[in-house]
Amino acid sequence: MIFKYGYMKAKMANFILFFVLIVGGSGLINYSSKNNDTTLNPSIINIFNNRADLEILLMLMVPLLLMLICSYFISLTFYKKENLKIYKKNCVEKEAYLFHSYTVYSSLRS
Repeated sequence: MIFKYGYMKAKMANFILFFVLIVGGSGLINYSSKNNDTTLNPSIINIFNNRADLEILLMLMVPLLLMLICSYFISLTFYKKENLKIYKKNCVEKEAYLFHSYTVYSSLRS
């Protein structure tokens, strides 16, 4: 995200995302604990109560690993695009330098 939008915009997006998840998650937990008639809260408790510790670990780790893998490939795509831009820019600068050097050299020879 830093290469795509710049450092300051990426920092702001990460800041907003972090606080939305933290404040939103805690707000959702507070809301569900105050309202005992919600169907979401007991179903989540039943899911975790009826599972072994290893199953709970896998239920939490598999989505996290999938998100990590997706994040890796998205970042890799951005890095490749940025490196390609830098490589093309360096090639153009090198060609311009070589052309300029050749024209100066050829004008000195004549």
